[in-house]
Amino acid sequence: MIWSFREKCSSPKIRKNHLVPVRSFSHSATKHKRMDRRKLKNQIEKRWPIWAAKMLKIIGRLVRTKAVGVEQTLNRPCGIAHWHGDELALLPRFGQIGPTVLVSHSRDGELMAKACATLGYRVTRGSSTRGAVGGLLALIKAVKDGHMVVLAVDGPQGPRGVCKPGIVRVVQKAGVPLFPVGVAGSARFVFKKTWNQSYLPLPFSRQVVFVGAPLYFPRKADASDMPGYCRQVERAIKAAEAEAEALLHKHLRGFKTKTENSASRTAIDSNRHP
Repeated sequence: MIWSFREKCSSPKIRKNHLVPVRSFSHSATKHKRMDRRKLKNQIEKRWPIWAAKMLKIIGRLVRTKAVGVEQTLNRPCGIAHWHGDELALLPRFGQIGPTVLVSHSRDGELMAKACATLGYRVTRGSSTRGAVGGLLALIKAVKDGHMVVLAVDGPQGPRGVCKPGIVRVVQKAGVPLFPVGVAGSARFVFKKTWNQSYLPLPFSRQVVFVGAPLYFPRKADASDMPGYCRQVERAIKAAEAEAEALLHKHLRGFKTKTENSASRTAIDSNRHP
């Protein structure tokens, strides 16, 4: 609302050239611009997880990944255990087999759920804090229906590298094996401000995903046994990580030797044919 001179007024009580309030056209235009910006912001918030997932898939294709032991998890109901922070390395690789993942009820979880669904994962909502019972029951149902379930065992709030009992309870109740997964990469960008040190494998780097031997837990067990089972899962994931690191270094040494031999042969040929 602004004050302006108006020569003709509808009211006879208002004299000519008297100051009267009139609505500004600029005010109306500004209001429409704000509405358009709000709509655009909402559209971006809805769609950017989908765009990010597609970009992650493209980056994943540029990473030379060697998967070892994955075949033992196919076509069977089972649990997969990995550390928080490995998600960006694993997500673009295995969506085509349709595993079930547990995503929190938080706002970030909503974005994560959209990204996972775009990559081909089945998503159930819950966490180890809010909605824990519902989330674990959904995972147990998914396993009993014949699906593979994947869970970062040290989340959602850490501490990093410490297994929580959720995944053990799932495989116990469903009576299925649990496979530990370790990841090793030659080059990555680490998000240092995150509690789990999440990272993104860099394009054209090399990566090894190692799936270890299955773990089995008895359906009937005392609550006092659970800490021991969690320590067993931690040791299994660390062993899988060590295997992945060893295979990666072996692969890199072989690649380096092959490159050096190729360079030597090229130098010899150039000397023979000056």
